Amino acid sequence: MTRRIRTGETKTFRAFIDFMKKKPQRVELGIWAAVLLALGVALHLLYPTPFVFPDSGSYVNSAASGTFNVYRPMGYSQYLGLLHGISPSLTFVFVFSYAIHALSTLWLLFSAKYLLEIRDRRIFGIFCLFAVAAPRLLFCTNFLMSDSLFHTLTVLFVTTVLWVACSRNPMWLIWHLSVFAVLYEVRYAGMFYLPITLLAVWSMPSGSVRTRVGYMALPVLVFGLLYMSAKRTYMQQTGVNTFSAFSGWQLLNNASVLIPEANRELTPESFASQDLQTLHAFMRTCPDSVFSERNMLETFCMWDNKLPYKYFLFHVVKTTGRPYANAWVALGVLYGEYARELIRHYPMLYVERFLWPSVASLFRPMDITEERFALENEPMYRDYYGLTAERYEHAHRVFAALNPVRRAMHYVYWSALGLSLACLAIAWKSLGRADRKRRQLLLMLAAFVVVYLGASALASPNTAWRYTMPVFLPSLALTASLADYFLDMRRSRRSAVKESA
Repeated sequence: MTRRIRTGETKTFRAFIDFMKKKPQRVELGIWAAVLLALGVALHLLYPTPFVFPDSGSYVNSAASGTFNVYRPMGYSQYLGLLHGISPSLTFVFVFSYAIHALSTLWLLFSAKYLLEIRDRRIFGIFCLFAVAAPRLLFCTNFLMSDSLFHTLTVLFVTTVLWVACSRNPMWLIWHLSVFAVLYEVRYAGMFYLPITLLAVWSMPSGSVRTRVGYMALPVLVFGLLYMSAKRTYMQQTGVNTFSAFSGWQLLNNASVLIPEANRELTPESFASQDLQTLHAFMRTCPDSVFSERNMLETFCMWDNKLPYKYFLFHVVKTTGRPYANAWVALGVLYGEYARELIRHYPMLYVERFLWPSVASLFRPMDITEERFALENEPMYRDYYGLTAERYEHAHRVFAALNPVRRAMHYVYWSALGLSLACLAIAWKSLGRADRKRRQLLLMLAAFVVVYLGASALASPNTAWRYTMPVFLPSLALTASLADYFLDMRRSRRSAVKESA
């Protein structure tokens, strides 16, 4: 077992390197690196071409042509373009994505062992097993979507958060903010990570309160610059003054369950602008059945061409002559305004009909449906990656076969996480007496999980097994550290009883 570091003892990266040079860590690192390598080789042999989704094409098209993607941030397309500059092979996308996934996972595992002081080898072994062998994490490394890159960056974000909170070296904050900036460019959901960064900076072991407050201004400044840059780019590319048109479409999808009430109780004149009045007049012509909870939870309202939101978009394109993409962006702004008006009129109904079902959707088990992810060789794939066959369909269904196991472990995982959060609250005072820094780190992990899940539930219903991935490894680290802490307490009490006897 490794020595537990005393409360107040500074944990440096140099000390971490010395820690990693010791035999127990060298053996464990070798074992888990070999497991990750074997899993990567097996994954490529079973699935030599990547899984794709309808959105994959827009990412590849933007990477190949440099065309602005009005639906998503450009970060993942720029990532694909960078890799294509090194090698035009789709295999290289998988190899590189898997490599950075594996390296970031190992760094989090052993940083958690050192900083969170996970001494028990069995607990650490179980932690590692779940971290490296999780089917959905492995699946996404060979998925031509931004999920794997976003997850890898999230792992780096969480790891650097722990180091920022423990180290006196301000360079950790620079590295952390660099990760935050890249992560934000891949998905705007990264903005919800800002409170965790601020908590980590406040927990830095050196400097006065004034110094730490000064450091806290840096993440806010970085976020402000990123936000203004995204808004300026949207304006330049589409002529619409917005940060993200997607958010307006998403918000009106969420608020769709309020439209039946609004259609009965609000007239077009209830809305201030002419555009909102026109939109509400159109909504009043639609049957209530299309604004069902199912359509909202599955986000059909914003994607189905036969439902009102897209129908209204096609009408705008036809009557104004605006390009589809520009009209989509402009309507995103209008839809956002309309949704906010609906929520203002029916706040409690919004909580009842959207928020509670959205929270519940986070905990719903979802299967990996491999049959949906065959690669149809569209021109963008053929031209950019040199694919020749018309269709690439995998011969194996390993992930689908694992779904029964995943469903069983789904309930184990969420139960363990809930128990861990409860145990953290129960042991809060004793943790503070034993090691205040460890308690701070556990608070950051718990805060990350709660903030991410809360922000996700507020932003959108959970429609896919991919969307809760970012909390998986941080929650495992939280559970492992608390399990180790309580096991250590139990051993200490037994030793005390024996000595007194």
